[in-house]
Amino acid sequence: MKLYLHAGPGLSAAMERQWFGTTLPVHWWDQPVAAAADAQPYRSLLDAARAELVRLADTAGRPVDVIAHSFGSLLAFDLLQQTGERIGALTLLAPATDPYRQLVMLGTRLAAAADASPGLRASSAEAGRCRSRAHLQGLVTAILATADPLRPYWSPQATAARARHAALAARYFTFDPDTYLRVVWDRIGQPSRPPFDRPHAGGALRCLFGRWDPLLDAGERALWGRWLPHAEHRLVEAGHFLQFELPPRDWL
Repeated sequence: MKLYLHAGPGLSAAMERQWFGTTLPVHWWDQPVAAAADAQPYRSLLDAARAELVRLADTAGRPVDVIAHSFGSLLAFDLLQQTGERIGALTLLAPATDPYRQLVMLGTRLAAAADASPGLRASSAEAGRCRSRAHLQGLVTAILATADPLRPYWSPQATAARARHAALAARYFTFDPDTYLRVVWDRIGQPSRPPFDRPHAGGALRCLFGRWDPLLDAGERALWGRWLPHAEHRLVEAGHFLQFELPPRDWL
């Protein structure tokens, strides 16, 4: 059974569970909501992910393969640094290094649309000029107020997948903005991690990037090349939701 670390924080793996059901050997783990009194919400999230990884590895009696999407890749990278012996193969889908920067990229893309609100345009510009928690919160609020904030996430050929995702999202998509803000702000304040520059004994390392992903530019891909120099780095024909656009055989 593979461990899946979903995008987030503040999200869940509900969309993946509805999309794939029980057809894949994947444990769709839901990251916990951040407690209001927690002074280190990212550390608590990482501890919870480590406990789940250890539980699965102990049950299986061997290292566990991990698949991580977007922000979940930061969790996976930190787990690799700290508990690499528990990880088998590791696949990162649209991995993110800086969720603040990527939210600004999304906001900028949405703000460029003809129907974008003045509030979104202002929030995107402010967050891009000055990195602060208040600007991050304002941008999250403005993005959530748009009619379809995920529309830039898809490749041009993903019409059917996008429609299916929208139908499922109307019933199952959940998002906790407070958890997102608390965990993201805590994580980007952490010291930089050193590269994982040694071969991984547990299995293959892969980083898959969507050619049409609005959050992953060449600089982002180059950074992951430095963080995981021994991994396979591949550009694929998809947007940000590789797991929904590509057949499972391409990323499982």
